[in-house]
Amino acid sequence: FNPDLGRGIRNGVYRVHDRPISHTPFRDDPEYPITTSDVLTMLGAGEGVVRLCRLSDALPDTGIVIGEGETFEELEAWADRVDAKTVPVGGAPFFAAWLKSRGTRAGRPPCPEAGQTTLVVSGTTSRVVDWRSVREEGVVRLLPMPEAVFEGSQEDVSGWAADVVATLNATGLAVVSIGGARLLDRSQSPRLAARLAEVAASVLTRRPVDQLWLEGGATASAVVRQMGWISLDVVGEAAPGVVQLRPVSGGPLITVKPGSYPWRVTDKRMKDEMKDEG
Repeated sequence: FNPDLGRGIRNGVYRVHDRPISHTPFRDDPEYPITTSDVLTMLGAGEGVVRLCRLSDALPDTGIVIGEGETFEELEAWADRVDAKTVPVGGAPFFAAWLKSRGTRAGRPPCPEAGQTTLVVSGTTSRVVDWRSVREEGVVRLLPMPEAVFEGSQEDVSGWAADVVATLNATGLAVVSIGGARLLDRSQSPRLAARLAEVAASVLTRRPVDQLWLEGGATASAVVRQMGWISLDVVGEAAPGVVQLRPVSGGPLITVKPGSYPWRVTDKRMKDEMKDEG
């Protein structure tokens, strides 16, 4: 469980902000839809291999244990139970608690200075981020995938890329997305990620940017491969789970965020734009 993201386990049910996970946007994920909130069923755990335990339970000598909990206090209590015979596994807050229990603490590399131009490539359809509402507030211009491209046309993306370049030249900030209102099935995801990567590469070739924000792991992988960036240096962490990278061969500052995570705006330019427009 991860209280930093509002995720907890109680009575065997995985919850996100107190809602069973199968009743959240995770159920609509085109590649890995969550259709149950029962933790052991989600994991496909074989009988006896994985055990769900409360803090009050005695721990088995062998096997995999999933600890129930929802709060930071419970997370710290679980971290205190890790001994020399136990391999700790979990998210960043759990390891921060584990380090704290051993008299040290986790550090975070500072965020690099933001540049003047930012391209956001959003490959998620999660309702956690609704770029349409952001557009309506006038913060950024949203440039969703053209309908023909979404439907499977092999038409060139140069016109789409030209619109993105024009927006970057005019405002210094543009968001390219699949389009939040569209429903996908699993078979479409690789093709759509590839088309997003194609337009991103076309834009970056014509108009280099200071920052590239990539939303969604599959999208990030597709864009990085399309650009031929083989090696990347980790240069910062904008927020828990939101990593900043820079290609060893040179290029923009890349911020990668899982599609299910909310944007926690740390970029000064984006903050200023939101403040000015709000």
